[in-house]
Amino acid sequence: MKIASVSSAILTPSVSVAGWALVTGRIAQLPCVLVKVETDDGHSGIGIVGALQPFDAPAGAIRECIAYLGSALIGKPLRIDALMAEMARLLFGFADIRAAFEAAFLEIVAASRSTGIADILGGIRHHRLPVSRMVSLQSPELMTDAAAKLAADGYKVIKFKLGGDVDLDVARARAVRSAVGPAMRLTADANGRYDAKTAIRAIERIDEFNLDIIEQPVPRDDLDGLRMVTHAVRPQVEADESAGSPAEIARLGRDRVVDSVVLRLPRLGGVRPILESVAICRSFGLRYRFGVCFLPGHFQAFAAQVASVLPEIPLAHELAEHTLLDGDPFLAPEIRDGYLHVPDAFGARLKPGETISWTPAAP
Repeated sequence: MKIASVSSAILTPSVSVAGWALVTGRIAQLPCVLVKVETDDGHSGIGIVGALQPFDAPAGAIRECIAYLGSALIGKPLRIDALMAEMARLLFGFADIRAAFEAAFLEIVAASRSTGIADILGGIRHHRLPVSRMVSLQSPELMTDAAAKLAADGYKVIKFKLGGDVDLDVARARAVRSAVGPAMRLTADANGRYDAKTAIRAIERIDEFNLDIIEQPVPRDDLDGLRMVTHAVRPQVEADESAGSPAEIARLGRDRVVDSVVLRLPRLGGVRPILESVAICRSFGLRYRFGVCFLPGHFQAFAAQVASVLPEIPLAHELAEHTLLDGDPFLAPEIRDGYLHVPDAFGARLKPGETISWTPAAP
């Protein structure tokens, strides 16, 4: 089985929540780039790369990288380890693009064996996964409404964004807790907006509302500050931006910098570094979860297949934000009562009537 062609497509699904915002401001669309790999025996697979700036590369640049890599892979046997090594040699960085190619490769292998990706990775251990939803960075009043809707939809874990203004962030925490009641498990995500001393002061006040986890309270490179916060506050402290590679995760665990880490398939570069990172977390007693990626349902289905084979579920995964999108052409796993139900089969399934316009990236 050899690679016969590589194609790409750009999707620009809209955000279904008015005023939805991240730390960079309001966001109306969540663009991404699809890569499709086809083999000479008729199988195909799809991977997805985020293109939301300034967090990701522009869609045009991603397509150029896909074309560059695709042209080098045409005609090569579908041996995943060799192909991943070749892409790493050809293109420094862009781990998310390599991860998308890997997802396409794994889908092809699964289809050729008439099985699911989880079976290739050792078999499903968890047929349902607890999932968390996110309340975006808005005024306390709007965050109240958003949190109440998620609670009504059956979610049992919610993450809400902080902006770096202590008084306003305390008001946000109060608003979210008042909307969801005492049983909801809450994570607050500061995206590195505080310095260590301010973070400690803010968390102590926010913890009045029974916070489970504070995610990335200080900038990614301030590991001393991150450790200071971890040892000063009651809630668990979690690294996101500071957990950019297995080596970084190992340092976080070895130096007792945090209590848990966010694992992102695109950022880490695919399944192999995810599995390596999970092993590192377990060796150091770190909890872990799959972090949010604002990508269509096909990506979430793939990530769920990977999460389903992991040894345990220490925390609720963030695999439900595709429900935020208007214009997602893909069918996605069922989410019910705060759990994603992992299907045995896997493949790129379009909603009825949906089509994708593919552009050849490499013949």
